[in-house]
Amino acid sequence: MNKAINKNRLIYLISAIGGHFYILFTIPLLTKYLSKDEFGFYIILIQIVVVTQASLLVLFSNGLLKFWVDIKEEEKKSFMGTILISFLSVATFIIFLMYLYRDEFFGFLFPNVNLNLNPTLLYTLLWLFVISFRSFLLSLIKALERPKFALIHIVFYGILLIGLLYYQLLYADNGISEVMLSFFMAEIVALGVLFIPTINNFKLTFNLEYLKVFMKFSLPLIGGSLAFIAFMNIDRVVLAQYVSLEEMGVYG
Repeated sequence: MNKAINKNRLIYLISAIGGHFYILFTIPLLTKYLSKDEFGFYIILIQIVVVTQASLLVLFSNGLLKFWVDIKEEEKKSFMGTILISFLSVATFIIFLMYLYRDEFFGFLFPNVNLNLNPTLLYTLLWLFVISFRSFLLSLIKALERPKFALIHIVFYGILLIGLLYYQLLYADNGISEVMLSFFMAEIVALGVLFIPTINNFKLTFNLEYLKVFMKFSLPLIGGSLAFIAFMNIDRVVLAQYVSLEEMGVYG
């Protein structure tokens, strides 16, 4: 029993680390084909996606893992449907506001960004929505105890992303917008793959009582998690107020 648990932990650890390392593998490709200003802008966009996605996931993933174990078997599908609808509603609302007030948002946080935001920002926010959804489903994969599927999925996603990036940068040659489009396209395919083992675990109904119990557990956890996320990322937000995009790229 202990061997099986430790084996699953190791597989999940490798999957989690691999999910971060593929970004590092793209850096030589990006620095070769993007201008210095574009790479600096890319660093800023990645930071926005990472912080927003992590914040959304903190609110939902911890509660999902806890209640999947505690809730009765016959109630799980309705419970998951309620949490999924809530998650997608919150994510859609936040990302819509970010796009609607994009000029004010970027102007306040990143006053030195003078590149055209469209269509790059649109692709970025679409990527943010899909990666948040995919991360939510990966939390369910953990609850379902499917570590090998999680590992295969991460490897597949990394290969697909690097392939798309290489093609877009080498042949399309449209710079930063094609990079963010590649991220979005890879996420769409990876999300589709995740539906295979998870689709039968949802019943699209909304139960307010489920949501109340879920939020009662999850909301107290979000303060400390958001503080940690802010601590790990505040340096780039502050730095972007005072340096050029080129310098931001070097720092990133």
